[in-house]
Order: sequence, then structure tokens, then C-alpha cells
Amino acid sequence: MRKPPFPAQSGLWGKPTIINNVETLAHAVRIINEGAEQFRKLGTAASPGTKTFALTGHVANTGLVEVPFGTTLRDVVFAIGGGITDRRGKITRDGFKAVQIGGPSGGWRKGPVAGSGARCKRRSYARSNAVWESEGPIA
Repeated sequence: MRKPPFPAQSGLWGKPTIINNVETLAHAVRIINEGAEQFRKLGTAASPGTKTFALTGHVANTGLVEVPFGTTLRDVVFAIGGGITDRRGKITRDGFKAVQIGGPSGGWRKGPVAGSGARCKRRSYARSNAVWESEGPIA
């Protein structure tokens, strides 16, 4: 069976087509406008820049979030997400049991590790098959 051509050879309307995600394009604009050095000031030395993802689950504030790499999971859930909520939507101090990172293809962080100072960085959760590149933390 013959494979279809790559989009760069024959894509939209049979013409060469570049495929990038929105996050990549947004970063490219920022780097062009402000320079690579300025962009690298965000995040950490090993993981420069920012990460955009959807925060959902039992948190007070759900939605789209952009944080510098190196931001702790605790800050994402509590400072940005507003904290863990119970079944009635009220904020609770003892409801942080686990967080899933990376959507359906990701992994889980349970117990104290989930609420710890674990930092959002590239490949930081590789042992649990959870990577920030796939977005979607669910608390």
C-alpha cells in the first residue's frame, strides 16, 4: 500500500503546506518581536519559555493558563486555579489527592507529590509518562 505524501510536499489544495501548532506560532511571534534572549529569560535554563495548557477538574478557576516553565504544580493548582473544590464547588484544604498531567495520554501524580513543589518543565514527569508538552492538568 502506498503512503500519502507528506504535507510539506503536497498538503492543502495539493500545495506544500507547513503544519505547526498555535503555541509554536505564538512563541515565534514573541521571539521575532522581542528577541530570543528576552524569551530565554522566561522559564528555566533547561526549559526556557512558557507553557500554555487547559486547567480543569476540581479547581475553583478552570480555563486556559500560560505559565513560565519552572512554575510549581502547587502554584498552578492553588495560586492560578484558586484551590481544590469539593463536590459542591466549595474550596477545601484537604481535597488535593492527585493530578493528571498530559490529558488521556498522560500520567498521574498522587498524594504529597501532586501537591508538592514539583515544577512544570520539559520531561519533568517522564517516569510517570506525564509530560507538560501534552497539556491538560486535571486536579
